[in-house]
Amino acid sequence: LFMNEQIFTNLGFNIINKPISINLIVNERRFKSFFGVTAAICSQIWNMTSEHQYNVTKIQLQPVHLLIALHFLKCYHTESVNAALFNIDEKTYRKYQWIFIDIIANKIDVVIYID
Repeated sequence: LFMNEQIFTNLGFNIINKPISINLIVNERRFKSFFGVTAAICSQIWNMTSEHQYNVTKIQLQPVHLLIALHFLKCYHTESVNAALFNIDEKTYRKYQWIFIDIIANKIDVVIYID
């Protein structure tokens, strides 16, 4: 299932409870401060791993699950703090963070990041 940058932008800003600015630079900076990458990179990661996701997990993953994993990699808060941001319990947060980290680690050999 293809996901574009705008889907991740909308979802990310909904999670961080901020309105999307008309200034694209501000949007990118805010998104990266929470998730460590841009919404465009999220879209690329999702699309590179989408065929592999169900084969590994037998669970229909959602874009928010990728954001959970990326947020965990960016922000080393306690599980309670991280889960509260996503409005889920700690067990659910922990489940999806590790599922998607494993998918990324096993599916993507090289990530070229240009800032």
